[in-house]
Amino acid sequence: MSSDNDTKIDFEPRGEPTKNEEKETLLKKTTEEPESEYMGLIKKCLAEFMGTMFLCLTVALSVGMGRDNAPLAIGLSLGCLVFALGHISGANFNPAVSLAILIRGRMDVMTAAAYMLSQVAGGFLGGGVARYVVEDWCANDNVTIVGRSCVSGYPSPDPNVSFFTALLIETIFTMGLALVVLNVAVSDANAGNSFYGLAIGLTVTFGAIAGGGVSGGAYNPAVGIALPLIHGVTDDLALYLFGPLLGGCLAGLFFMLTAKRSEFMEKETKVE
Repeated sequence: MSSDNDTKIDFEPRGEPTKNEEKETLLKKTTEEPESEYMGLIKKCLAEFMGTMFLCLTVALSVGMGRDNAPLAIGLSLGCLVFALGHISGANFNPAVSLAILIRGRMDVMTAAAYMLSQVAGGFLGGGVARYVVEDWCANDNVTIVGRSCVSGYPSPDPNVSFFTALLIETIFTMGLALVVLNVAVSDANAGNSFYGLAIGLTVTFGAIAGGGVSGGAYNPAVGIALPLIHGVTDDLALYLFGPLLGGCLAGLFFMLTAKRSEFMEKETKVE
């Protein structure tokens, strides 16, 4: 007799699992075991640290060696780093940008603080490496080579410009940078686009060209604080701290005022 509830037993022996089956099993285990929030934050902070290090290294070397195309080098390097590391941490590489994203509501306070510390630390490493390279590049057997600077680059405002004017430039162009990030890399309206890195990098490029000769063109506290401090320069720390952070605040508020309401609504999760 048989019934619908009879259990069928398959006595056919199974061979060794293939490589594809092993990969599928490993992938399934990986997806079934979600990464801890703490470990995820560490990975994001490492990406922010590394990206900011490369950015500050590019700034310090290209400016310190007197390259005429320094703004282009800085913008292109930032764009490449955004494309490379954006999937890990969002590729802020700038405390002012992290502040704007915090105000916009896409980042919590703990993550923002961790990002900012990682960015500044990366800035110091990049500045330290640049200082070593430039000092070695400018000298030959302890004799300074004529026409070469022995100081790695760091932002500095024009001496004929008032503090308020330099602060205004730092604030406005940082606001522009943060607005670009919020609209091309964070906004749901442009989700999945393939131009975000280029847009962010070019914003830094035109900001450096337009305002760099006035304020020094930091637009980033990690750049404006770490690179001068490597040389013990503290004259303009207030400028490069408050100007960019104010710009980040204004960008976050402006986005809140102009974005569609759907940007701030929690996405519904479909239950099957």
